[in-house]
Amino acid sequence: MDNIMLEHIMDVLPTVLEKNKNLFSGKVRKNNWYQKRKSFLEKNARFLKSVRQEVLKKYDEDYVEDELFAMQKLYLLYPDTLPKKLLSLPWELIKIILNLYSVEKRKFYTDLALQFQWDSSKLEFYILNDLYEKYLSLISEINDYRVLTSKNVIPRLLEIQTLLYEEL
Repeated sequence: MDNIMLEHIMDVLPTVLEKNKNLFSGKVRKNNWYQKRKSFLEKNARFLKSVRQEVLKKYDEDYVEDELFAMQKLYLLYPDTLPKKLLSLPWELIKIILNLYSVEKRKFYTDLALQFQWDSSKLEFYILNDLYEKYLSLISEINDYRVLTSKNVIPRLLEIQTLLYEEL
């Protein structure tokens, strides 16, 4: 990942959040989910525009809105300390992992992506095929802790997952 981009955004986001603290407050008078979502996205687009302008003023660097949105997610998910393992992955993988809701899931896929040197297509494949959920069900079925902690469990699960996919 571009560490300069990370430093710029992480430096600017708190300032912009403070300046725009009322942007996301207040009740949305819309009744349906679509209108609420549309309203939020419009507000967030204004917020990211402010972030982009602040970065340009301070660092003379420009980032596209998608990158700023991903950086915003990273900041909101990890406001205190950024996980070093996650940041050691390529930016494309980080953006995929940030879409996972569960902290445990993000950690699980981060560890595996590092261990097995996955690219984005491999990571997406295992996420879409619920590798994490399969791993959890495997854990619940294994009583022998030695088997569970052996280094062969995850590679075997990956192998089985791949074989199942190929046969479909």
